[in-house]
Amino acid sequence: MDVEDKLKEIVPKVKQGDLEAFEMLYNLTYKYVYKIAYAITLSKEDAEDIVQNTYLKIYEKRKMLDNGDTVLGYIKRITINYALKNGKKQPLKFIEKESKNNSDDIKEIVEDALKQLDAKDRSIVTLFYIDNMTTKEIAFLLNESEENIRVRLHRARNKLREVIENGKV
Repeated sequence: MDVEDKLKEIVPKVKQGDLEAFEMLYNLTYKYVYKIAYAITLSKEDAEDIVQNTYLKIYEKRKMLDNGDTVLGYIKRITINYALKNGKKQPLKFIEKESKNNSDDIKEIVEDALKQLDAKDRSIVTLFYIDNMTTKEIAFLLNESEENIRVRLHRARNKLREVIENGKV
C-alpha cells in the first residue's frame, strides 16, 4: 500500500478531528514536506518552521481535505506557499568564496549558488530536479502557465551556470 492509499484511509478520520489519524498523516508526509521546504529555503531552521506552519494549516483546514488523490498535492501546495513567503522575508546573501576543487564541496557550492536565485526560481529548480516533477505539475502547483515555468527554469539554469562559472560562490 503506497502513501496515497494510506492517506485515503486516514483522511476521513483526520477530517473528524482524530488526533491519532492526524499523527499518522504527519508521519506519512513529514519527510516529503521537509524535503520541499529545505530545497526552497536551503535552511534547516526555516524548513522546520515551514513544516510546523504547514501542519498547523492542515489541521486548521482539516474539514476541507479531499478524500481523493489530491491530499498530497494539497500538502505540497501549502508547503510551497509557506516556503515562498518565507523566501521573500529573507534577504539574499551573495557569498564570495575561492574556487573549490574537492568533490565533497560540490553540494555546498550548489547550495550557495541556489541561494542567489529568488525563492520562486529556486523552488522551480528544486521541484524539477530534486522532486522530479514535470513543468506541467510545477505550473499547476504554482498556479502559473507551463510556458512561464519553462522560461523561469531556463533563466534559473543560466543564472546558476553564470554564478558558478564566474566564481561568485
